[in-house]
Amino acid sequence: MYSVLHLARATYPFRGEYLACGNPPMTNDFRTMITQNPPAFARSVFLDAPRPEDAGRFFTGLFTENQTDVDLSRVRTTRNPRYRGLSWLGALESPDMDGALEALTENPGYYISGSAKDPAPRYASLDGGNTWEVLDGMKRTVVGRFFLTKSGLPPVLYGVERVVYLPDQELEREWPDILAHYPALRHSGYDVLAMRRTGAVSRETWRSQFTLDGETLDKAAVLALPCPPARRAWKRRLPFCGMLTK
Repeated sequence: MYSVLHLARATYPFRGEYLACGNPPMTNDFRTMITQNPPAFARSVFLDAPRPEDAGRFFTGLFTENQTDVDLSRVRTTRNPRYRGLSWLGALESPDMDGALEALTENPGYYISGSAKDPAPRYASLDGGNTWEVLDGMKRTVVGRFFLTKSGLPPVLYGVERVVYLPDQELEREWPDILAHYPALRHSGYDVLAMRRTGAVSRETWRSQFTLDGETLDKAAVLALPCPPARRAWKRRLPFCGMLTK
């Protein structure tokens, strides 16, 4: 029976912890070890990833962080269609993973080190950072989560890039009702109101733009569209209800 990492004397310091991992198992050995004793998450399935441009999704902006970390246990979706519908274990069993498993054998410290990765795995979140989609680095994501979990370490990968979209919760809440009464209303995109970069973090602030019967409306104008009867009762307290802002 294979040991978790074929422990050797070499140790890798990491955030005050030490992981003995000098000579990890070879590609097929690692797969066999995982298959024989899979962790609890192994059969969780990668879902089809929503897109920022999907209908009914609105954002107030985004921020991008370089040389940061991501909790791999919060990865739910992938941009790579090859892996959608597969479980974590199914992805690991794919022949596509051979190269990443061989790289693990040669350099397990890649997954333990807090240094920047080159190229960096990239992740995106449409819910403010609660869950993540893999934009780039799917193989390293899969191998990394199994490796870190079997090593008894938190499944956190360092030195990555994250893109976090900031949901416009107000607009997403109101949109189904607004669209039901104004079916010709279309979301046409965003105005970038501000861009700011501080160190490894860049941030953009957006404002949604819409079109209705040839007119361009911003978010405030859409929320101030004349209230249909179904909306009047709870919007009666708002002084702008019933006014169209040009």
